Amino acid sequence: MSSSSESSVYAPPRLLAGVTLLYWGAMTGEAFIGLFIAILLEAKSWVKLRWDFDDGDYVKAFQVSLGLLGVVLLLVWLDEVNQHSLYQVIKWFPLCFLPVELAQRYVYKEQMNLNTFFYFSRLRMKQDLKEGRSVDPNQFNTGYPYLFITIVVATCLSQMNVYVHISMLVLMTAMIVSVSVKRGLGWKRLVWALPMMLVMTVWLQVEVAAIYTSYQLRGRAFQDSSEGESNPGHSHLGQLGAMKKNPEIQWRMWGDDVPEYLSLNLYNNCYGAGWTYDYKRTEISYEDMDAAFDAGAGLERGGDGSGLFVFDVADEALLDSADVLKRQFKLRGKGQSDTEESIVPSVAGMFAISEMAGGGVTPAVHPLGVLKLTNRKAVIDYLLWDGEVNIQSSGPDENVDLVVYEKLAEAVAELSAEMGLNEVESPREKVEVIRDFFMREFTYALHFEKHHKGYKGTDLERFMLRDRRGHCEYFATTAALLLREQGIATRYCVGYVVREKDGDTWIMRGSHAHAWCSSWIGGKWEIVDLTPPDWLVMEGVENHVEWPQGVKDWFQSVNQDFSIWRGKEENKTLMNVIMWGLGLILLIWFGYRLYQKRAKTGGGEDAYGEAIGYELSKEFELIEAQLVSLIGERPRAQTYSAWVEGAEYQLGERLFLKVMELVSLHEESRFGGRDRSSELMEVECSVKSLLNE
Repeated sequence: MSSSSESSVYAPPRLLAGVTLLYWGAMTGEAFIGLFIAILLEAKSWVKLRWDFDDGDYVKAFQVSLGLLGVVLLLVWLDEVNQHSLYQVIKWFPLCFLPVELAQRYVYKEQMNLNTFFYFSRLRMKQDLKEGRSVDPNQFNTGYPYLFITIVVATCLSQMNVYVHISMLVLMTAMIVSVSVKRGLGWKRLVWALPMMLVMTVWLQVEVAAIYTSYQLRGRAFQDSSEGESNPGHSHLGQLGAMKKNPEIQWRMWGDDVPEYLSLNLYNNCYGAGWTYDYKRTEISYEDMDAAFDAGAGLERGGDGSGLFVFDVADEALLDSADVLKRQFKLRGKGQSDTEESIVPSVAGMFAISEMAGGGVTPAVHPLGVLKLTNRKAVIDYLLWDGEVNIQSSGPDENVDLVVYEKLAEAVAELSAEMGLNEVESPREKVEVIRDFFMREFTYALHFEKHHKGYKGTDLERFMLRDRRGHCEYFATTAALLLREQGIATRYCVGYVVREKDGDTWIMRGSHAHAWCSSWIGGKWEIVDLTPPDWLVMEGVENHVEWPQGVKDWFQSVNQDFSIWRGKEENKTLMNVIMWGLGLILLIWFGYRLYQKRAKTGGGEDAYGEAIGYELSKEFELIEAQLVSLIGERPRAQTYSAWVEGAEYQLGERLFLKVMELVSLHEESRFGGRDRSSELMEVECSVKSLLNE
């Protein structure tokens, strides 16, 4: 049997809920909704309409709240799960749990069972009742917990200022003082306790804001290497490892004669442990990365609104040329974060981009050929135009594209001599010599062996001269340095290898991430991938995915496709009609059910709130007479509830709670139109026993 004493937490005073919801609206940018909820909560003091809810009705109200929370989760999922998703969900907690709070306010009972929110606890109570055991579940009023949650939600901001702190302190002070007074805490004790509680409040506020800020920072652009995007400024060896562990689909592609490689980032400067894009040492240097992208900002052909972007006059000429073979590829994915900028896959011959999802999206290409979209939407969708020659990527720059990192120069020269590269003249033959040597002498491996004792070389030197085991990043870096040592301008590339196909859809997963070289051969940049081909089998690139991953893939694809569909102008009106229609139907249905459950008055009321035609029981009259001797006469214009509430400390906690329960049942019988006679008799006996102690 589950039993406990009743709670002594009461409903908040008038206007506190309204002010708190206005604060929430101001902090979250939802002022209108905050005002609407505030009016709904405070209207309890202005209208006499009440409902006669039982325990089952409270459970239904909680289930409605869970349904609203589910709708919020669905909408957030449709928009894209990212570092802001958690806030987007908890932001709407005051609205989601509004049905429970309204059910608490617009009823005669001032408390509900705590097990309303716990399914298994309710099952146990039902079993106890079924087997004849008495139950006394914990009860409480949701008012203060609801307001506390609302304040905490409003505190989840990325930036805090003095006005936010002051507003929260005022609200928390009002809540603390209100609860303290009702619990009988004297003013002298309150003067000591209040500062301590407010300090704890400030600490909580700062901690919540700090946790949320930290959560945001961890999810910002270029921070999560498993999410299918890399930093355009630098890439350290091993960075692709996290991405390769992610089997989720990063991008999908449609088109005929699709490319074998999709590049994300290119780098021109090796620093031993990784690569960077050195935009300052090039022949045309740039102040920062933004300036490098600005130099290749997209130009909308045909003026604003056409949606077709080129990057210079030569690109526009390619569009009109009938002599150049042109291909088109449709790409769709989520990028890495919800920031307005995102690096997206491209191909070597890209010269135009169009049909980008959403309005106001602009493309830019930096001198190495990396494509960036600004003001992009949650789900990225675009059409890539590809030609025979890569005119976007700049030609070789001797200042960087031929440089071998000085600390690796000796190791590179030793490996080059072992391969006999100096004895081969043709650049293509040099590439084949390196490929054959890698196939014979090197092994593709996801992990290194343990370090040799006494060996002081770097991981890259150990890969080149000793262990000769590693993954694609080490093969690509070593190949790039060898080719540079032989006078062949080479850059380091990261992106995806295109191997998996599902129907007419080509799929790029995180596990398809790859590194290779782009070398200047025959007057153009060519893809040079010298990683032994068995990496495809070891990484599972060409394996069939297991069914759980297939289910996740399906949900992800449906989510993205639906997001693109509903984002189109011609579909927005239809979606609005559907959503408003469903909302109106649900509102009408809930309104009808509430109308059925409305409390019926039992014969009308006189000017003093007495029910006409209702007779007090003899036991109740005797109890009232005993109460008069303890707390004084009840004023004619005062309700029984207000009369008893004003004498809480004269009656003592146990007697006060039982008398309030008796008054609540009495008022339900008067105004609710329900027969509470059996419950009244039981509670009357308990009150009489307490009065006679």
